[in-house]
Amino acid sequence: MQIVEITNNCNQVITAYNPGSIWVSGQEYTQSIIIQNDKLTVCPLKHIQEINPAYIKEILQLKNQLLIIGSGPKFLPLDSTLISYLNHNKVGVEVMDTYAACRTYTVLVAEQRNFSAIFFLN
Repeated sequence: MQIVEITNNCNQVITAYNPGSIWVSGQEYTQSIIIQNDKLTVCPLKHIQEINPAYIKEILQLKNQLLIIGSGPKFLPLDSTLISYLNHNKVGVEVMDTYAACRTYTVLVAEQRNFSAIFFLN
């Protein structure tokens, strides 16, 4: 069997997650974060329930076709009106607990996919 290293140019590598903190590229964050096309920003929202269409519009400007949401230590669903709004704008959305979202993020980065991700910590 030949083993081939997967390489990519992503600068935002998640190296650890614990409830209350996430480590990305050697930096610890204790607030919710958004990673979009290799750009990391601190998210002003603290909980998944705070997401609204006006906030989602900013994310949609990058025209990514997939949004991953880590809802915190436990799975919390996204409001159905937001799911409809995203579907109307042709954006797939996957909501899961943040630990699972970190794993999914790593896979999507390895596949060199264009997507946005929001990681809630609480």
